[in-house]
Amino acid sequence: MIRLFITLKDIGFRRLCLRFRHQSLRVFYSINPNYWLIRNKKLIRTPTWIAALKDLENHDLVIENIKNLENKIKKISFNFQEKERKLDFPINWNNKSWSRLWQFNLHYFDWARISIDKSFENNNCDEKLIYIENLINEWINGNSIGLGDGWHSYTLSLRIRNWIWIFRTFPNFITPLRLNSLWIQICWLYKNPENFIGGNHWLENLITLTIGSLQFKNNYSDEIYFYSIKNLKKELNTQILKDGGHEERSAAYHILILDRLIEMAFVIQDVKRERPIWLIRSIEKMLNWLLLIELKEQKFPIFNDSPIDICSDIKTVQHFAISYLNNTENSLKGIRRMLSKISKNSELASHLNYASEISKPEIVDLDDTGWLILRLPNDWEFIYKCGKSCPNHLPAHCHSDLLSFDLLKKGKPIIAECGTSLYGNNKKREFERSGAAHNVLRLSLLKNNNHKNWIEPIDIWDNFRAGRKARITNKSYKKIKNKFSIRVSHDGFKNIGVSYERIINLKRRDNGDMELNTIEIITSKKNLIANQIINFGPYLDPSLFPISISNSNSIFNIKSFWYDSYLSLGFGKTIPRKSLCYEFTMPKGKHEFSSKIFLRNKNF
Repeated sequence: MIRLFITLKDIGFRRLCLRFRHQSLRVFYSINPNYWLIRNKKLIRTPTWIAALKDLENHDLVIENIKNLENKIKKISFNFQEKERKLDFPINWNNKSWSRLWQFNLHYFDWARISIDKSFENNNCDEKLIYIENLINEWINGNSIGLGDGWHSYTLSLRIRNWIWIFRTFPNFITPLRLNSLWIQICWLYKNPENFIGGNHWLENLITLTIGSLQFKNNYSDEIYFYSIKNLKKELNTQILKDGGHEERSAAYHILILDRLIEMAFVIQDVKRERPIWLIRSIEKMLNWLLLIELKEQKFPIFNDSPIDICSDIKTVQHFAISYLNNTENSLKGIRRMLSKISKNSELASHLNYASEISKPEIVDLDDTGWLILRLPNDWEFIYKCGKSCPNHLPAHCHSDLLSFDLLKKGKPIIAECGTSLYGNNKKREFERSGAAHNVLRLSLLKNNNHKNWIEPIDIWDNFRAGRKARITNKSYKKIKNKFSIRVSHDGFKNIGVSYERIINLKRRDNGDMELNTIEIITSKKNLIANQIINFGPYLDPSLFPISISNSNSIFNIKSFWYDSYLSLGFGKTIPRKSLCYEFTMPKGKHEFSSKIFLRNKNF
């Protein structure tokens, strides 16, 4: 009950009311699906489809065989989250035996966007495009208004944009029925947004409403446009932190949102002949942050939910952003390049001159995001989670990873947290969000029955919930010659009467070897059990890591053991690795536990 109370309190009364309204309407519409149509009869009459985005029209692609093949299609296969399913026509769009995320992917139509990009790249119609007309018609016939996941505001946001790219690239796919369905989806999203959630979902809604409203021309589409632009400007001002990071503190979602914003910015430039200053500044801030957090081999930190396969690669989005800011055509592939061709025909000047590469500083302290990145000689990189984990009202993508760290060599994980391989209310999801999947310290009160109830910095629960959220109480770091020292404390254990501080010393030797020393300082009013976890990279031999420990005399029953774990490479993709755990007990008082790991440069 305390956990639930904290969760609801942090969400806030206004957001709870908006959520209750949204969910109540969804239930009402599922019982009375025709009510919404009747109530909005005048609004959902399809307005004029305007002439726009001419550079996307691809008249050179060979598509004459599509008409002949579409009627012969009896099955289609989709592969999402490394799970392939062959679906019979007519498709069951809401199969309860599928995971929710797999089903969402089915409704996104992202595969069509990928096929369009391939078609532009190869100058030949991708074979999967033979399914498009059938699948659009199937979706329209199989998803009654307001029913199922196809009418979830998030799936709507992605599908609407993908249908727009389809219709703009292949105008011959446009029919009155399909345009009417697209317009109804835009109107539904306008009336049923996820403004109660905020974060990336609300931004996705607003970006889609902006792009969607610019495809049509009537008074209602103008209303949707001005509503979306007004709220988007407000949300970007709130959600983009002072250091340029997104408030959910996930690099993957940051890349995803930036990519969508740039697409939208090019559409506005083509249709409205405008380059809003506030939008340029937002893209600029997000790009600056992205350039700072890029690691070797185009990697990025995977703190919080940051599955690497939900977004485009980091270089692509950086170049896409630069082409918009500089108002120049880029050399990317597919729709991104075609959108940037708008710049050739635009008289809108740009006074920016971004370079594609920047010199990255040795120390990057993103205080608002809560990340510290050290770039060390011999291609070593150290990233540290030492700040606020998430907005109080939006813990959906946060993990219990406060004071967790990753160490990489040439972009290869040497010590690394687990990452994210799935969503859903299950044990695996619970593990991946917990401290056990990260390089942190956990504590439990010492009880007679030896039962361990681990206390973690962030009290994660359910699929996307969190109760108590620890705060950083002190942070400092310094460099002396070839040694970095970082000292941080948080209040995550104060509810059991414990103050906690972690000191990390990194020492680089002249031969390129690295010495990592982690010191836990614990002051307690009660007897405790402690659990320190270090997760190593895949394919690494534990014998490569000489480890020594030292501690104050009052620590006893020290145990250490290796166990099998895994590293996530994206949704549905994991790779085995080894993890090390130290467990020990402490009476009340002040204690210090130190573990030192020697990392030889020649081994990596």
